[in-house]
Amino acid sequence: ADGATTDTAYLAGLMLRTLANLHRADSGFSTDRTLTASWSTTGPAFAAPAARAAVFARGLERLASVPGIRHAALINPLPLSNNRSQATYYVEGTPIPEAGRQLAVEVFEATGNVFAALNIPLLKGRTFNEQDTPTSQRVAVVDTLFVEKHFKGQDPLGKRFTYNSGPPANDSGWVEIVGVVAHIRNEGLTSTEPAGEQAYRASTQLAPRAANFVVRTE
Repeated sequence: ADGATTDTAYLAGLMLRTLANLHRADSGFSTDRTLTASWSTTGPAFAAPAARAAVFARGLERLASVPGIRHAALINPLPLSNNRSQATYYVEGTPIPEAGRQLAVEVFEATGNVFAALNIPLLKGRTFNEQDTPTSQRVAVVDTLFVEKHFKGQDPLGKRFTYNSGPPANDSGWVEIVGVVAHIRNEGLTSTEPAGEQAYRASTQLAPRAANFVVRTE
């Protein structure tokens, strides 16, 4: 098949669907004119991280080229999908917590333009960019609750933490905060569960096996 036919089939295969009946005032993000689709990479062809990164990059490039699409991004898990991910973490310079009292943060893996795609306000710093690669300094964008808990009255940019219960063995284990965004209500719009801090990891540094495409139309 020619390239145009292949691209059309690829886009059709994404089975884009709308996220309905959500309001930014309730959730902290906006889903109007937003479509999503899940995509996973399986089999030996995607065993190498570079192969997985390449297929997601091609998908984003093709989606972004479709007329009427304003933003094309990746995120995993999808907000309010009942598929939440948490990780233990430790902030540099703080006391090491006792066993059973480790901190936990809700984690998303995303591309930098997901915040524009979902209308999640960037309040300070930057999002992820092409300089955030598997071999570069690991970076994170954190939410306002993370900042309030650990850096109230301070500039959080450049501060470091690690996804572990204590300091890493060497500097490569630290994650540097490069941006701050608004908190989103991923615990559910009617949940009474206390809201917890959130952190976003750069998917370009991770080469995930699965992700959700998020598209915002004009």
